[in-house]
Parts: sequence; C-alpha cells; structure tokens
Amino acid sequence: MGSVLIKAFILSLFEWLIFPGRLVVAIPQAGWKNVPRRLLIFGSAWLVMGILNAIHWLGFALDEIFFRNYRHIQIIQPLFILGVPRSGTTFLQRVLAQDSNLTSLTLWECLLAPSISERYCWRSIGRLFSPFIKPLIRWGSKNTEAFNAIHP
Repeated sequence: MGSVLIKAFILSLFEWLIFPGRLVVAIPQAGWKNVPRRLLIFGSAWLVMGILNAIHWLGFALDEIFFRNYRHIQIIQPLFILGVPRSGTTFLQRVLAQDSNLTSLTLWECLLAPSISERYCWRSIGRLFSPFIKPLIRWGSKNTEAFNAIHP
C-alpha cells in the first residue's frame, strides 16, 4: 500500500510541475494586453494549489505515522447518495449525518482536509480563531439571509 501512496505523490508532483505549461498556452487567448493580469492570477493559483497539495501530502504522511490503524477499518454496507441538483440529496445527507451510527463528510473536509491529521489541525485552528470568526459569521449571515432561506 505504501508504494501506491508514493506513486500517487510522484504523479501529483509531476502534474503540478507541468501545469504552468498548460496555463501558458491559455494566457494569450484573451489578448496580449491581458497577459500580465492573467500571469498574476494563474501564477497565484498555481502557487496556492502547490501549497495546498503539499499540506495534503504532509497530512497523509502524518496519518501513516499516527493513525496507521485506519487501514484496518472495514466499511460494511456503504451508502452512496446520488441525485440531480435540487432533488433532496443534501437534505437526505444531513438527516443521515445526524445518526451516530453513520459517518459523513462535510464540504470543508472534502476540500481542505482529506487526511485525519488535517482534520485535527484545521479544527484546532478553528477553535483558536473562533472568537474572531464568530462576529464575521454573524455579519455574513445577516447579509446572506435571502440565500440562507433557499439553502441553509
């Protein structure tokens, strides 16, 4: 199993390294006057993706050290929720997530914390900064009431 992780890491690193070449082809397509702005945007995105990818791989490495038993967990009768948008899949997922016998991933876990170590890290950072973030969330919820009425 370790060799699979190493191969995936090498492939991920290779894709990240060749990504600028793919971007360079797309830069002049919006006109040469937009090239500096597009270079800044694409360069920033490339750098952020590289940092995020490095954090993910560090998390995977820490999982191999601190949480080796995750490989021995057996998933019995997995449940997949599939459906077209606006058909009730999110509601069903939230109802099922309230059951303590089931487990589910939230969006932030899927995007920012694919490893166990990262979840612990981001939750700790969240607790540390929660006194500063809660007023921002309250302000944001006041300004997004119309959206929250549609999709809380």
